[in-house]
Amino acid sequence: MAQRPLHFPTLSPGAACPTSPEESVEASFGIAQGNGPVYVISATEHSPARLGYADAQHFGGVRTDKDQGWGGQKVLWFANPNYQGQVLVRGQQLDGSHKMRFDGGLGDLSFTPQLVLDTTLGGSPWPSFPSFTRLEAPGCYAYQVDGKTFSYTIVFEAFVQN
Repeated sequence: MAQRPLHFPTLSPGAACPTSPEESVEASFGIAQGNGPVYVISATEHSPARLGYADAQHFGGVRTDKDQGWGGQKVLWFANPNYQGQVLVRGQQLDGSHKMRFDGGLGDLSFTPQLVLDTTLGGSPWPSFPSFTRLEAPGCYAYQVDGKTFSYTIVFEAFVQN
């Protein structure tokens, strides 16, 4: 999948985080964020627009030196079954200079600046993909979600939850 240029919103210093709307897309997944056909929910008790994550010291199972300094939280990506193809997810902090990384999911030890989802391999009826969003610091962040026929951002506020 060809990468599209990143198009994250700009945020003035001290501005509130302009989180993306939440909605119930599919009852079995709960409240999610995303314009569709791909959506994200977090594994926390908070709304998807507020991602509570474990800091690096408390994030379970530091596996390699590259994990040092990176906290995280499990998230679930899911796709409308009408969309068939790959989806590229990237992200960064909007109110600072911190990057975002991803772990591919259960048993996947990759630690990358992007996540590639293939909706033809994610199950049915709604393909789903567990993964981890990895962060170095709290703040306002955005995912950019790119597919064959769409590109949009999902903005959320990240805070340390230990």
